[in-house]
Amino acid sequence: MTTNEIAIIEASQFPALVSDGDSDLAEVIAENLGGDGLQPRDLDRVPIPGGGGTTWEIESLVGTESFRELEGIIIAQQTARKFWSQSLDESDETTPPDCASDEGHVGSGIFGVGSSLHPSGDCATCPMNQWGSGSDDPSSDKGPKACREGKLLYLLRPGDIIPSTLLLPPTSLNDYRDYMKALTKSRLFFHSVVTKFSLEKAESGGKRWSIVKPSLGGVLDPETAATARALGVTLKTAYNARMAELRA
Repeated sequence: MTTNEIAIIEASQFPALVSDGDSDLAEVIAENLGGDGLQPRDLDRVPIPGGGGTTWEIESLVGTESFRELEGIIIAQQTARKFWSQSLDESDETTPPDCASDEGHVGSGIFGVGSSLHPSGDCATCPMNQWGSGSDDPSSDKGPKACREGKLLYLLRPGDIIPSTLLLPPTSLNDYRDYMKALTKSRLFFHSVVTKFSLEKAESGGKRWSIVKPSLGGVLDPETAATARALGVTLKTAYNARMAELRA
């Protein structure tokens, strides 16, 4: 694909990225919320349907809205981790995890900061983040990790002022990486385009799940793309500063 073949998206679709002449949203967040900024927990999370569903369902002021495609600007992305002590074969991913990290570095939960099992909460050295920890043989260093790694996207949807988050599960990471490689080949930053997300049903061993399939929806003009990047940097900087405090 070439940028000459891609539609240019009107900045007016994303009011959060249009300055009112006095300030932009990144400045407002920094001024009003200070060092804490907006944390992932403050943002609405877009749920991925269970059972292989192919329709997005998002709560709004007027009720539940359904979409075949979800679209928005990825203003920031980071690794995220979740751990369930009970096998997901026995429970369900809608069950809250026993430990989690929205930025992939510091855990919160039974292996998190201050815990008896892993007091530092450091994800890199956590026993549940080592190869083989998710296998049936506890002495093996081969096989999957017990802690599931995903990708947390900060997604600014058309018309929204505050971004939402979309957590891509491990089963969707290959398609997402392929999309990132395609953008890279066309010299496009993820924050300079509108991305569309569809859902594809997958099934194996009697289990069904949904795979998130990203595709290009259009490109932003350079000024709007720069504002989107600045907003993403503001969110991630505040969050990383908060995580540094927890690690100290």
